[in-house]
Amino acid sequence: MQNTYIQVIKRLDIFATSFSKIGSLEEMVQSIEGILEDIFIVEYTGLYLYDPSENLLRLLYAKGFNEAERKLAEKSAMERHPGIVYRTKKMIYIPDTLLDTNDLTMSSERSFVVRSRLFLPVMNGDQVVGAFGIVDPKPNAYNEEDIAILSFICRCTLWQHTEYKPDKIGE
Repeated sequence: MQNTYIQVIKRLDIFATSFSKIGSLEEMVQSIEGILEDIFIVEYTGLYLYDPSENLLRLLYAKGFNEAERKLAEKSAMERHPGIVYRTKKMIYIPDTLLDTNDLTMSSERSFVVRSRLFLPVMNGDQVVGAFGIVDPKPNAYNEEDIAILSFICRCTLWQHTEYKPDKIGE
């Protein structure tokens, strides 16, 4: 058990080191992408940041989406899972979309089938600034450890060290 704790602490140290070097939104996206690739295989993901000048969520980073899917995901983000998470500051986790008893599953025009969904608020202190989501074509793709790690990432991206300015996201 102690060996597991040491491994977790070492992994958190790697994350913290990566985040401490962030100086721009591009570097933040690269850091998150690298951490995700290190943690587990993620085929489809999206990082959305709120743009108050347009009153919408910008899709800053997307993996697994073709260009049409990316544009549609950004255009509809406020009405879909990222917008719900942004407005409520609450995680959405749907282990199996076919067994969704909370009716949170929404159809989408994508080239892939989604069976697991996990969306988390991206925080700057106690203020939500966006949403981060991962989806998988397999049901039950994420466990408590995955959720904890992604929650950590969404809370500790060290926005204070970036040039994050909500009114400059769309530029």
